[in-house]
Order: sequence, then C-alpha cells, then structure tokens
Amino acid sequence: MAPIAIGAAPATRFLDRLFARADPPLRAMLAKEVRTVTRDVAQWSQVMLMAALMFMYLYNIRMLPLGGDARASLIAYLNLGMAGFVIAAICLRFAYPSVSAEGKAFWIVRTAPVSYRQFLRVKVFVYAVPLTLLSLILTAFGNVLLGANAVVWTFTMIGASLLAVTLVSLGVGLGALTTQFNIENPLQVGLSLGGFAYMAASMAYVAAMMILMARPVMRYFMKNVFSVTDDVQWLAAALPIVIALTLSAAIAVIPVRIAEHRLSRFSESD
Repeated sequence: MAPIAIGAAPATRFLDRLFARADPPLRAMLAKEVRTVTRDVAQWSQVMLMAALMFMYLYNIRMLPLGGDARASLIAYLNLGMAGFVIAAICLRFAYPSVSAEGKAFWIVRTAPVSYRQFLRVKVFVYAVPLTLLSLILTAFGNVLLGANAVVWTFTMIGASLLAVTLVSLGVGLGALTTQFNIENPLQVGLSLGGFAYMAASMAYVAAMMILMARPVMRYFMKNVFSVTDDVQWLAAALPIVIALTLSAAIAVIPVRIAEHRLSRFSESD
C-alpha cells in the first residue's frame, strides 16, 4: 500500500517487459525488488538530495582555475576516487541494508523456489545497474568539464564500472553477513558497526584501485608537465592492471559466496 514515487510505474512496467522471458521465480524476485525500491518515497527523496550534492560537486570542478593545462587530466583521474566514494555512500544506504530490509518477511524468501545465490544476485543486479550508470555519468561529466585526454578517459571509465559493480557486490555480501531483521528502519543498519566496516573496506578498495591504475596517468602527467619519460616494459605496465582486475573480481565474488553459505546455514539451523 506504499505510495508510488513519480516515475516508478513506467520504470517497473519497462523492467517487467524486459525480463518477460526470464524464469517465473527469478522474474518475481526482480519485480519484487524493483517495486520495493521504487515505491519507497523516502529513498527517492534521499536520491534527489544526493543528486543535488553531486551537481554542486561537478559545478565546483567546472570552476577550478586550471586553464586547460595538464593538471586537469590529473584532477580528472582523482575525480574517479570521489566517484567511488559517492557510490560507496549510496551503497551504504541502499545495497548494504537490502537483505536486512526483508525484515520479518524473510521467511517468504526462505520458502520461495529460488536459491540464496539467485536471491543475492538479484540484489546485486538491481542496485548495480543504476549505480554503474551513475558512476559513469559522474566520471564522464568530470572528464568533459576538465578536458581529459584519451588515456584518462579510458582508465576512468573502466575504473568507474569496476568500482560500481564491486562496491555493490561488497555491500550486498557484507550486508547479508551482518543481517538485522528486527530493525524497522534500514537506515539504522548502515549506522551499525557492520556499516562502518563496509565503508572502511570500500575506502580501502577505492584507494587500492586508484594506486594500481595511476601509473599510465602519472606517465602522461610527467611527460606533459615535466617532460620526463621512462622506458617501462609492457609486463611491468600491465601488472598493476591485472592486479586491479583480480582484486575487483575477488571482492565482488567472495563476500557474496560467503553470505550465501551463511544464509544457508541460518536456514538449516532453524
């Protein structure tokens, strides 16, 4: 009986048509999750507030007195870290408490003809799609405003996609490991000790990604500002990228798999 937020009805109808050929149980889980998110007006109001803050952030980037020099490319790359922080903060509000938000109705999930793996994957998918789009938009706007070159565009857009998907998976996985079904307001879940641990892990991951992917950007910056070049073999240049991809895959998969086993044991114990 919750009121439908503006634009929620067309969005749910579009998604129903998009997944019309999916398995009925999976389609039902997707439809349920999308409607749960879109019909919560309080969540939409918080999204609007975050959008206003992001607009102010991008406006401040536009007003930086860089004059189109090479420093703009460096700031454009650092903008990726800020985008990661924004996505992590949104995940703390939406993705992390998503399993606990089932509340006392979690018994429906336990008796439904879907596995916990499908249940968690639906959570990741529903939140990863819009947050990946948001991450790409934030990064692209920053690159356009700062006049970033092709190297920065390539690494920041790839990095934005990796950050969004990984942070959502990490949020759903850790949230399922620290479920609190008795809390009425999902906001309280994000303010718990588990929420603090999620933000700490997210910031550590974002920082690691920024360090691992910084070498090509720093080479460009050193070449254009200080006219310093270095001869680096392709293996040494590609190794940080391989490590970044491996780290992202591990963080995206391992917490969700552990959460799946934890929920299975939770059901068996009952």
